[in-house]
Amino acid sequence: MAAEENKQISVIIAGRGYPLKIKEGEDDVIMAIADEVNKRIREYQEAYPNREKQDWIAMAILSYAIERYQAEKSMSDAKLMQKLNEVDRYLDNLLK
Repeated sequence: MAAEENKQISVIIAGRGYPLKIKEGEDDVIMAIADEVNKRIREYQEAYPNREKQDWIAMAILSYAIERYQAEKSMSDAKLMQKLNEVDRYLDNLLK
C-alpha cells in the first residue's frame, strides 16, 4: 500500500493566511471548515462591531469549544445509557 501523499495548502482565517500540510483529498473538507470559521467570525464582527479582531476570533473559538463539549457530553451520555440498558437486560435475564 502506498503512503498517503501530503500536500501544502493555505487557508485564510480572519484575513490571515495559514499554511497547512494535509493529506491528498482533504482540500474540500479543510476549505469548508475554514469557510465556516470565517462565517462565525463575521457573525461576531457584525454583532459586536466595536470589538477588536482578536475578540471576534476568541468568541468564535469559544463557541466551537462549547459545541464540542456538548457533543462529547451527549456521546458520553449515550454510551452510559447503552451500558445501563445492557445491565438492565442482564438483570432481567437473571431474574427469569
